Amino acid sequence: MAESKHTPGPWEADDDMVIAPGQPKRRFGSDRQFSGPFIVTQCGLYTSPDRETVLANARLIAAAPELLKACKSAWEWLMDIAQHNEAAHAAFVATRDNRDINVIRAAIAKAEGETV
Repeated sequence: MAESKHTPGPWEADDDMVIAPGQPKRRFGSDRQFSGPFIVTQCGLYTSPDRETVLANARLIAAAPELLKACKSAWEWLMDIAQHNEAAHAAFVATRDNRDINVIRAAIAKAEGETV
């Protein structure tokens, strides 16, 4: 798995914005710092289906760093079990093409800009 290149979490949903408290706010390509929260993204800036959807999108995006960390932990746990338990390894190999298992690896790859 690749080293994360995204803005470190935690992120928070603040109305329709996702912010990263504690991160220095800089303009892209500049070392100059600005006051206010570091804005990761703003949801529904140009197209807003409805307010509830925009707020739900902001909450989901704000959870992304923790979700990525949880997926990586789950994948490492599965690999550890498969390596240290013969029966678990056989079950893992038998289900390696199983969508339920590969969805974790695919989610990690998507978040890191890789392909599976």
